[in-house]
Amino acid sequence: MLDFVKWFPFGVSIVLGVSLLIAVFMVPWMQYTFIKKGLKEDSGKKKHKTFLEVIQHYYNILINACFRHPFITLGFGVFTIIIGGYLFSRAPQKLMPRAERNQFAVEIYMPSGTAIERTAQVADSLQHLMKRDSRVLNVTTFYGSGSPRFQTSYAPQIGGTNFAQFIVNTKDDEDTQALLDKFTPMYSSYFSDAQVRIKQLDYSDAISPIEIRFSGSDLSQLHKTVDHAMAIMRRDSDLLLVRSNFEGTTSGLNVIMNSDESNRLGINKAMLSMNLATKFGNGIPLTKVWEGDYPVNVMLKDVKTGKQNPDDLSNAMVSGLVPGVNVHLSQIANVKPDWHESMIVRRNGVRTISVLADVRRGVNLNKITDRTLASLKSVSDKGVTLKVGGQRASDDENGPQIYGGLSISIVIIFLILIFHFKDIRMSVLIMFSLLFSLLGAAIGIYVMRQDVSLTGILGMISLMGIIVRNGIIMIDYAEELRKKNRISAKHAAIQAAERRMRPIFLTSAAASMGVVPMVIQNSPMWGPMGVVVCFGTIVAMFFILTMIPIGYWMIFRIEDKKRHLKNEKERAKMMLKIVSEETE
Repeated sequence: MLDFVKWFPFGVSIVLGVSLLIAVFMVPWMQYTFIKKGLKEDSGKKKHKTFLEVIQHYYNILINACFRHPFITLGFGVFTIIIGGYLFSRAPQKLMPRAERNQFAVEIYMPSGTAIERTAQVADSLQHLMKRDSRVLNVTTFYGSGSPRFQTSYAPQIGGTNFAQFIVNTKDDEDTQALLDKFTPMYSSYFSDAQVRIKQLDYSDAISPIEIRFSGSDLSQLHKTVDHAMAIMRRDSDLLLVRSNFEGTTSGLNVIMNSDESNRLGINKAMLSMNLATKFGNGIPLTKVWEGDYPVNVMLKDVKTGKQNPDDLSNAMVSGLVPGVNVHLSQIANVKPDWHESMIVRRNGVRTISVLADVRRGVNLNKITDRTLASLKSVSDKGVTLKVGGQRASDDENGPQIYGGLSISIVIIFLILIFHFKDIRMSVLIMFSLLFSLLGAAIGIYVMRQDVSLTGILGMISLMGIIVRNGIIMIDYAEELRKKNRISAKHAAIQAAERRMRPIFLTSAAASMGVVPMVIQNSPMWGPMGVVVCFGTIVAMFFILTMIPIGYWMIFRIEDKKRHLKNEKERAKMMLKIVSEETE
């Protein structure tokens, strides 16, 4: 996605530059070459009105009605801006869309310390259940380790004896969505001792859709707060697989040395550790040899390594510095059962436990996140801080950059308008008309059930360009009529609206119809851009054709009054002069 966004402005600039050259050089030549005769009308035949003429007729009626009630018209425009802004702000937002692939991943988490054999049993059972569906083509299984990276944003998972992973292949993306809808509620809690996470591939780097981070120095207080939070979140039916990144406790055996006995026999902790490592651990590293580009460790192990059980630890023979002294471990140490933390996660050096959760398919992630945060306000105890992670944190990190780029584009458009009109009032009028894009964009997003994604923001930038172009077409002609023909701003605005309706309608229709394939396909990648441009252009065109002429009239209404008074004074002077000459 980063590479795509990086090159998008250059691609658009090249396309627009080429289109400008074609419009300036090629179109006039084509007009001169192919248009040889003027338009002739047959007076004897009955003339049928064309589609554009019908639209022009009804538009003339509409624009005159708007000028008869200017304040009602402007009030309606402001009301639609408020409604559009509200709808757009409430629309589901997900900057990075899902991936359209004929694949999805399945992650199986067993309790910490589970044997690989039990993990394999659960994985094989789940694989057998999934293959019953004919839409599943094949399943690739990884026991104890994660798969290699096969999706840009899907990082390989950390393996272990309690972990297994599937890559499930389907026929197409449609089957993938149907299987996700079927398998997610069916198998997420199918096994009593396993958590099954059915993962839809997307372009987000978030570990989990919802992540609540609890940080503090007191580990026991952290566990208490996290347990309380998980209990609250599990009551929400829209949340699935509520879990934490704390992997529980791991059982072990704690060897407590008897200092008097061990010192008498010349056995210290280092020597005892080496003795136990050769018999019960991975051995003692001696050296490293290379097989081509791959290193191979040479380890020193006892011949019985891997065959002992925990009961054999107390009877293990250990040796010390004194030659010929071999004693049982129970003679110099006590062996007691022990439980310790499997993993302690730290963020910025502070102990942090994250509560993770998936969401039920088809629900609004932003609403669920807000609801979860509201329910956890009273959970955080003294010394424990709460922060949000997951998709919300990812969007908060990437969002300012994207919306910052949108703001820069708006500033550039404003500077171009000031340079063109050399009047800040008309520039502000066109910039204000950009707000009319919100209603159409929001309607398109809701109707087509899309999210406000990265491509949707790019579509908003394209839509703003279309609106600015239509506004320039309208105001340029009105300025020409007002200055050259010396007519009032009201009449100039009405004439400009009537004359420029057709080019504005045709360009808007062409822009909206050009993205119809995107709208029909309604893909998560390009669908947001298509619906924003298509619906936004059509709705904004209506307001451009009605609001900008009235806004232009309102800007120059005071000047028109001053000009009218000036003309009346000059006319009165002329009349007085004529009367005085006649009396003389």
